[in-house]
Amino acid sequence: MFIFLLCITFFAFFLMYLAERVKHPIAQWMGAIFPPLPLFGLIMIPIDMITTLLWLIGFIACLVSMGTLVKAPIAYWRGKHQEKSTLYRQLLRPCLTIIAVVSAYTCVSMSVTSANAYALEKALAIEQTINNGGSCPREMKGWTPEDRSPRNALSLRYGTYGTKYRILYTCNPETSEFTLDVRINIDDSFSIVFKPNQKLKVTFWGKDVWVNEMTDLDALAKRNISSE
Repeated sequence: MFIFLLCITFFAFFLMYLAERVKHPIAQWMGAIFPPLPLFGLIMIPIDMITTLLWLIGFIACLVSMGTLVKAPIAYWRGKHQEKSTLYRQLLRPCLTIIAVVSAYTCVSMSVTSANAYALEKALAIEQTINNGGSCPREMKGWTPEDRSPRNALSLRYGTYGTKYRILYTCNPETSEFTLDVRINIDDSFSIVFKPNQKLKVTFWGKDVWVNEMTDLDALAKRNISSE
């Protein structure tokens, strides 16, 4: 997916170059419409060290587009463009670029939140089972055993808005301790830890949050909550 999107991005730059060289109106409109479209593919690309180049291209294109949205109308008002269609064509590409990048970033953020919320929901359900006299499950439907991780480890990829994130679950049936760890990227995670006679502890960005009845779970999934 990474290689494919990178190739499409370079092809989009080629279309932009071609549109500038070919003065036919159809080619120029194609050069305004098609180059920003690959940026919508960022919806499927998590922000990580490996994918930084693609997101950097998207953010730079977004900043350049903002400048174009300011510069093009000023040039038109000064009489440098005789036809409104020329102005509309010049504004279309930056508008599509900004929409694509902002939409992709919003979807990625929402997908991270959905993975965190799912892990929280699962952790609360397991905690309830333990408090009712049971133990943390060794198997869960839809989860895959991890051969290279600690014993009784399961994993699942989850995300509802495009990108999916690996959730690692580990369990010690003898002590009923368990963890759920959402791997957002190489430097970022959303970790949930449960130990008997303690509340759930959620750790992110170096902050520890103890989950209780008053905790705003939606804000916690969005990581928009202070340490408690």
